[in-house]
Amino acid sequence: MPYVCRAVAAGAAAGEAFLPQPAIIGQVDLVITHGGNNTVTEAFHHGLPMIVLPLFWDQVDNAQRIDETGFGRRLATYDFRDAELTDAIDELLADQSLAGRLAAMSLPVRASSGTVRAPPLLTRAAPPGHPAPVGPAPSTLTGCP
Repeated sequence: MPYVCRAVAAGAAAGEAFLPQPAIIGQVDLVITHGGNNTVTEAFHHGLPMIVLPLFWDQVDNAQRIDETGFGRRLATYDFRDAELTDAIDELLADQSLAGRLAAMSLPVRASSGTVRAPPLLTRAAPPGHPAPVGPAPSTLTGCP
Protein backbone atom coordinates (compact mmCIF):
# COMPACT_ATOMS: atom_id res chain seq x y z
CA MET A 1 0.00 0.00 0.00
CA PRO A 2 1.48 3.42 -0.91
CA TYR A 3 2.72 5.61 1.94
CA VAL A 4 0.06 8.27 1.38
CA CYS A 5 -2.72 5.68 1.66
CA ARG A 6 -1.20 4.28 4.86
CA ALA A 7 -0.87 7.83 6.26
CA VAL A 8 -4.50 8.72 5.57
CA ALA A 9 -5.70 5.40 6.98
CA ALA A 10 -3.64 5.95 10.13
CA GLY A 11 -4.89 9.49 10.60
CA ALA A 12 -1.39 10.90 9.91
CA ALA A 13 -2.46 13.00 6.92
CA ALA A 14 -4.95 15.83 6.89
CA GLY A 15 -5.87 18.95 4.96
CA GLU A 16 -7.47 22.27 5.77
CA ALA A 17 -8.48 25.41 3.88
CA PHE A 18 -5.72 27.33 5.71
CA LEU A 19 -2.68 26.12 7.60
CA PRO A 20 0.04 28.30 9.19
CA GLN A 21 2.82 26.90 7.01
CA PRO A 22 5.87 28.28 8.88
CA ALA A 23 4.51 26.88 12.13
CA ILE A 24 3.86 23.35 10.83
CA ILE A 25 6.32 22.68 8.01
CA GLY A 26 8.89 21.30 10.43
CA GLN A 27 6.39 18.61 11.46
CA VAL A 28 6.03 17.01 8.03
CA ASP A 29 8.17 14.45 6.21
CA LEU A 30 7.73 15.78 2.67
CA VAL A 31 6.38 18.93 1.02
CA ILE A 32 3.99 18.97 -1.95
CA THR A 33 4.10 22.49 -3.33
CA HIS A 34 3.64 24.71 -6.36
CA GLY A 35 7.29 25.64 -5.87
CA GLY A 36 7.19 29.27 -4.80
CA ASN A 37 10.39 30.72 -3.35
CA ASN A 38 9.08 30.88 0.24
CA THR A 39 7.97 27.26 0.39
CA VAL A 40 11.12 26.01 -1.33
CA THR A 41 13.30 27.96 1.12
CA GLU A 42 11.28 26.69 4.10
CA ALA A 43 11.56 23.11 2.84
CA PHE A 44 15.34 23.45 2.44
CA HIS A 45 15.52 25.06 5.89
CA HIS A 46 13.94 21.94 7.37
CA GLY A 47 15.73 19.48 5.05
CA LEU A 48 12.54 18.22 3.44
CA PRO A 49 12.16 16.59 0.03
CA MET A 50 9.65 18.19 -2.32
CA ILE A 51 7.17 17.23 -4.99
CA VAL A 52 6.66 20.33 -7.10
CA LEU A 53 3.65 21.06 -9.30
CA PRO A 54 4.52 24.49 -10.74
CA LEU A 55 2.00 27.00 -12.07
CA PHE A 56 4.06 29.97 -13.31
CA TRP A 57 7.02 32.33 -12.87
CA ASP A 58 9.66 31.29 -10.32
CA GLN A 59 7.79 28.07 -9.61
CA VAL A 60 8.68 26.56 -12.98
CA ASP A 61 12.38 27.31 -12.54
CA ASN A 62 12.37 26.11 -8.93
CA ALA A 63 10.60 22.87 -9.91
CA GLN A 64 13.09 22.18 -12.67
CA ARG A 65 16.13 22.81 -10.43
CA ILE A 66 14.70 20.69 -7.61
CA ASP A 67 14.12 17.84 -10.03
CA GLU A 68 17.52 18.20 -11.73
CA THR A 69 19.41 18.29 -8.43
CA GLY A 70 17.47 15.35 -7.03
CA PHE A 71 16.07 17.24 -4.03
CA GLY A 72 12.58 16.25 -5.14
CA ARG A 73 10.39 15.58 -8.12
CA ARG A 74 8.65 17.79 -10.63
CA LEU A 75 5.30 16.48 -11.82
CA ALA A 76 3.08 17.78 -14.59
CA THR A 77 0.78 20.10 -12.67
CA TYR A 78 -2.49 19.16 -14.35
CA ASP A 79 -1.52 15.94 -16.06
CA PHE A 80 0.05 13.52 -13.58
CA ARG A 81 -1.30 10.09 -12.80
CA ASP A 82 -2.18 9.22 -9.20
CA ALA A 83 0.49 6.50 -9.24
CA GLU A 84 3.15 9.06 -10.23
CA LEU A 85 2.37 11.07 -7.10
CA THR A 86 2.20 8.13 -4.72
CA ASP A 87 5.32 6.53 -6.23
CA ALA A 88 7.22 9.84 -5.89
CA ILE A 89 6.18 10.12 -2.24
CA ASP A 90 7.28 6.55 -1.49
CA GLU A 91 10.59 6.91 -3.35
CA LEU A 92 11.53 10.28 -1.84
CA LEU A 93 10.73 9.15 1.70
CA ALA A 94 12.69 5.92 1.31
CA ASP A 95 15.82 7.60 -0.13
CA GLN A 96 18.27 7.74 2.79
CA SER A 97 20.99 9.30 0.63
CA LEU A 98 18.62 12.16 -0.21
CA ALA A 99 17.72 12.57 3.48
CA GLY A 100 21.42 12.96 4.27
CA ARG A 101 22.01 15.49 1.49
CA LEU A 102 18.99 17.53 2.56
CA ALA A 103 20.06 17.45 6.21
CA ALA A 104 23.51 18.72 5.23
CA MET A 105 22.00 21.39 2.99
CA SER A 106 19.70 22.64 5.73
CA LEU A 107 22.58 23.42 8.13
CA PRO A 108 23.86 26.60 6.42
CA VAL A 109 20.29 27.74 5.74
CA ARG A 110 19.42 27.38 9.44
CA ALA A 111 22.67 29.08 10.48
CA SER A 112 22.13 32.12 8.25
CA SER A 113 19.79 33.89 10.73
CA GLY A 114 18.04 35.66 7.88
CA THR A 115 15.04 36.63 10.01
CA VAL A 116 17.42 38.38 12.43
CA ARG A 117 19.69 39.97 9.82
CA ALA A 118 17.01 41.19 7.37
CA PRO A 119 14.97 43.71 9.45
CA PRO A 120 17.81 46.16 10.15
CA LEU A 121 18.99 45.93 6.54
CA LEU A 122 15.49 46.61 5.26
CA THR A 123 15.01 49.48 7.70
CA ARG A 124 18.28 51.01 6.55
CA ALA A 125 17.25 50.65 2.90
CA ALA A 126 13.78 52.11 3.48
CA PRO A 127 13.49 53.97 6.80
CA PRO A 128 10.01 54.09 8.38
CA GLY A 129 7.92 56.83 6.80
CA HIS A 130 9.98 56.87 3.62
CA PRO A 131 8.84 54.69 0.71
CA ALA A 132 11.38 52.28 -0.68
CA PRO A 133 12.88 53.31 -4.01
CA VAL A 134 11.47 51.32 -6.90
CA GLY A 135 14.22 51.93 -9.43
CA PRO A 136 16.96 54.35 -10.32
CA ALA A 137 16.24 58.04 -9.73
CA PRO A 138 15.28 59.76 -12.99
CA SER A 139 18.48 61.84 -12.93
CA THR A 140 20.61 58.69 -13.02
CA LEU A 141 18.97 57.34 -16.18
CA THR A 142 20.84 57.87 -19.42
CA GLY A 143 19.35 60.73 -21.39
CA CYS A 144 17.43 62.26 -18.46
CA PRO A 145 17.98 65.89 -17.46
